[in-house]
Amino acid sequence: MDKNEPFYLVRYEGELAIDQVVADLKPHTDWVEPNFVVHATSSFRKSEWPTDKFFFKQWALNNIGQSAPFGLPGKRGADMDVLKAWEKTTGSDKIIVAVIDTGCDYNHPDLRANIWVNEKEAEANGGVPGKDDDGNGYPDDLYGYDFTSQDRNSFKGVPGDSDPMDDSGHGTHCAGGIGAVSNDGVGVAGVSPKVKIMCVRFLGEGGGTTVDAYRAVRYARENGAMIMSNSWGGGDSGESELFKAELRKAQDKGILFVVAAGNDGSNNDIKPVYPANLKGQEFRGKRFDNVLVVGASDNQDAPADFSNYGHEKVDIFAPGVGILSTYPQAMVEKGRPAYTIMSGTSMATPYVAGVAALMMAANPNLIGNAAEVIRIINATTDVKETLVGKAASNGRVKRLSGGERRGRRQIADTCVADQVACDRSPRIQHRAWSISREEIKIEGATSIKVHFDFIQLDSDHDSLYLYDKDFRLIATVDKNMVDDFWSPAIPGDTVHVRFVNALLQQVKTVSLQVPSESACVSRGALSVRKMGESYLCEVDSEDNEEKGGSKKFSSFNSEGFRIDQVSYVSGDAPAKEK
Repeated sequence: MDKNEPFYLVRYEGELAIDQVVADLKPHTDWVEPNFVVHATSSFRKSEWPTDKFFFKQWALNNIGQSAPFGLPGKRGADMDVLKAWEKTTGSDKIIVAVIDTGCDYNHPDLRANIWVNEKEAEANGGVPGKDDDGNGYPDDLYGYDFTSQDRNSFKGVPGDSDPMDDSGHGTHCAGGIGAVSNDGVGVAGVSPKVKIMCVRFLGEGGGTTVDAYRAVRYARENGAMIMSNSWGGGDSGESELFKAELRKAQDKGILFVVAAGNDGSNNDIKPVYPANLKGQEFRGKRFDNVLVVGASDNQDAPADFSNYGHEKVDIFAPGVGILSTYPQAMVEKGRPAYTIMSGTSMATPYVAGVAALMMAANPNLIGNAAEVIRIINATTDVKETLVGKAASNGRVKRLSGGERRGRRQIADTCVADQVACDRSPRIQHRAWSISREEIKIEGATSIKVHFDFIQLDSDHDSLYLYDKDFRLIATVDKNMVDDFWSPAIPGDTVHVRFVNALLQQVKTVSLQVPSESACVSRGALSVRKMGESYLCEVDSEDNEEKGGSKKFSSFNSEGFRIDQVSYVSGDAPAKEK
């Protein structure tokens, strides 16, 4: 025993379990304990990182507090936790993601192995240049297609041409976020490093048109894309019947349409941005349920100052500030690495598309089920106080945790005893009260959404508020009349719903005769009239209703609300819906 260390360190190699040995020795010693093994608090040691040269700069994938490129130091854990996801899967070449953008550098060394190839058009497989070998209507579409029709001639009778090479950099950067090759010793890693990337170009120097966007989505749909990554928006594409009709066809095939929320720093719930605001929009009798809208967050898990938001029209946030990714080789000086840093919801969108690709690789049953993918992504979000109320999920995307439970059940299963409207079929009639409160509690839930199958408010006098378990305001419902509305996700196991009905007043007035005009004014007179030496004032009656005074009543437009379902996430059981 070292005199400076008042203990003995004993090596034990017997057959008894160490816990039993400790228990047997305790009665005969002052204290005894195992020499526990500890690790650094970082979830992963650097030796477990991929070998990609610039991986340390990819804070979005693994944030250990390092500074974002040209940015502030990060917050440990403010990332998508992809290293944990990669323990289950690094993706699959059976999953095809179409990057609908400015094209992509399909020869980039960090992308080349993951570029989708139309095998029938390849010369190595007998493809003939200039011939539509696979009969899909697009000759020589080896890696995708270019639909930039502005100031372009058609190729073999088809608008655009067969070369979707990127000459602006935007699309290549997005492609790297989704599926840059990993563990190759160079560059960066994509979220889903074994995915196949279909290059579909429709944006040129002057942007693109809705007709070209329609053609791009159609091509991706017809040629096997399961996910479409769309880092673009603007104009009135939301009013284009042509585009919406094609998006409906993609929806009917269960294709996930991931789209950027926009970079105006505005609320999409109030100021629509398309195609993002097609989320949930009704078209020809059916709502779009395959549109997933993405905002951008920074390395502190705060919303980027440029990012659009909206608790109804934006689903989720993802890293989008100071993002390092691939860049066209032709656009960098010779000898310099073909990578660059960009910021925007354009960068956040491909990250979410990459997460969806991992999910489909891990569970092929999700292929062709875009609505379920969206539900799971929103339900398993990493809820952040800084993002509460900014998106339907209240958080930032993370890898899917298999230990989380996702469920939905009728409100009758979840009501607490003193709940005002527990499993009540009649609509709540607010008669004598001006404020009503409800509490919904689900033991073990980590977040809850509530569904209103009826809301009727008087917009001038009523308010409907949603609070979390600590009575922090999460959202204000401003729907005047609606019969189908899901709240944003409220973190925790409890939701408080507070309805405030500002009672109206039917005012009764009386006339008073007073000696001076100032006496009328001091009484809050509605009108003053001189009568000889005195003044006649008309004032509100101070009598109560029983004495014939002013009468208070609820507006006829204040019928109230009804909650019929809840959706919740719990961490105590395998995935399950009820």
